[in-house]
Amino acid sequence: MNKEDDGAVYLRGKKYMPVAVRVRAFRDGHPIDDGWCIQTDIIKCDDSEVIIKAKIVGPGGRVVAEGLAEEKRSARGVKSTSAL
Repeated sequence: MNKEDDGAVYLRGKKYMPVAVRVRAFRDGHPIDDGWCIQTDIIKCDDSEVIIKAKIVGPGGRVVAEGLAEEKRSARGVKSTSAL
């Protein structure tokens, strides 16, 4: 896994921006003091999978985007201990 100066990594030959990098970019352009936030909710968290819902909320409380993420737990690797 190679890492670039912009924080990108290559996974299976494809450029990927880790969540921390994407959140930092969002925060740089959408400060909390201006009324922007990222809200997350755990939809499901059990021994087999984790599902999270995230919302981008703009000034005044308007939801401007939302999405879901799902991770299957595995017996080894990072998803064995850190699927959430």
